Amino acid sequence: MVATETARRWLSAMLYSSEARLSVCPVMMNPDRAVAVAKYPMYRGVASLVGMAVEGVPDSNEGSVEMLERHFGAYDFYFIHFKDTDSRGHDGDFEGKVAAIEEVDALLPRITGLGADVLIVTGDHSTPAL
Repeated sequence: MVATETARRWLSAMLYSSEARLSVCPVMMNPDRAVAVAKYPMYRGVASLVGMAVEGVPDSNEGSVEMLERHFGAYDFYFIHFKDTDSRGHDGDFEGKVAAIEEVDALLPRITGLGADVLIVTGDHSTPAL
């Protein structure tokens, strides 16, 4: 997840205000201010449901970063999702999971080089491959 100053303020409010957790983020309600980059359809669908723009479907992790770079500066909030690190674990493919993590790790300098105010790198759950 990559965020500009507007999104950083919202994220800070979410951390400190239980009332804010019950409301939908105004940044996400305005498609002119938030965009999702994801290969996996579920994430694009959820992004659309909360009001985020979806500017296309990347064909690879490299393509996801290219799409992020292409749109950076046009939005205040960016969500980028890499599915391969998760799906290789579900497949029980240890070497594939390692390769997927290494691929994403190699792309991180391009993401951090965009100069976002906030960068959150996280997983939604573990998928051990052993």
